[in-house]
Amino acid sequence: KQLSAEEAQAAAEEFLEQAGMNVTELVSSSEDGGLAAFTFAGSENGVMYPADAVSISIALDDGSVCSYDATEYILNHTERDLGEPAVTAEQAALPDDLEAAEPKLTAALTEGGGERLCYVFPCEAEDGSQVTVYVDAKTGAQTKIEIGRT
Repeated sequence: KQLSAEEAQAAAEEFLEQAGMNVTELVSSSEDGGLAAFTFAGSENGVMYPADAVSISIALDDGSVCSYDATEYILNHTERDLGEPAVTAEQAALPDDLEAAEPKLTAALTEGGGERLCYVFPCEAEDGSQVTVYVDAKTGAQTKIEIGRT
């Protein structure tokens, strides 16, 4: 019997928990050639840490772990104090022509390799394309816009 995507995700989460990885936020998933691949990010106190990423692939035929990469987690996981948001998600500056979904509080990576506390808004533009808007949780100003990614 072939595992469903949900069963494969549960197997991945169980393996990561047993390995002591504090990664609970599913960032991406895909299925290809009998494998389900997942990327998880760290999360603490309601803030997601994408730098603490772990990738894992599960075989859909027997649920075994086929690949596992915790390099980013090992290199980046540390105690952090990015402070508290100074603005609410509702106060964040978003373009008027975007339909925003519920934001996530995230430690977004900066160009200089640091982290900035941001609200990340998955949005849909008027033409139906996916847009992701990053808003600084301290100032309420937009820091980055990504087109075509969720």
